[in-house]
Amino acid sequence: KGFDVERMLDNETEFRKIGFVDGMGTSVGTNEYSFNDNNAYAGVSYYRLRQVDFDETFEYTDTRAVTGLSTLGGQVSVYPVPATSFVNVSFNGFSTDLSNVRFELVDVLGRVLLTKTQDVNAYQTVQITEINKFVPGNYILRVTVNKTEIMTFKVIKK
Repeated sequence: KGFDVERMLDNETEFRKIGFVDGMGTSVGTNEYSFNDNNAYAGVSYYRLRQVDFDETFEYTDTRAVTGLSTLGGQVSVYPVPATSFVNVSFNGFSTDLSNVRFELVDVLGRVLLTKTQDVNAYQTVQITEINKFVPGNYILRVTVNKTEIMTFKVIKK
């Protein structure tokens, strides 16, 4: 039938439906869909889809964390949420490559468990596989660009 697009802001505790995208019926091929959030939030937004079948049964996709546009003109997203053995950090729309991007994984007590720094291309996805070493729970991933812009994302480890 289609997809409910749901969003939760970083200061909220529940997802809310923000739109619906009609499905293309039953198919065996790959279909592409799109949805623009015209009320995008400057902080971190969490998105998921609720796929609804014709018989009204439904299934949720993994959650993706997306930060609003940075002052550098690009966008950073973190997925999957929840994670099991890795987390992807995607950089999209930046006008230049980014040097010395710092990744820090912090536990709920504020202890830094992982720090890594690397150069990132303008449209690169960085995979952080070290998350598989940590116990299930809630973490914060801090991504620092140009030593000044810090973005934080909630990461849930299954």
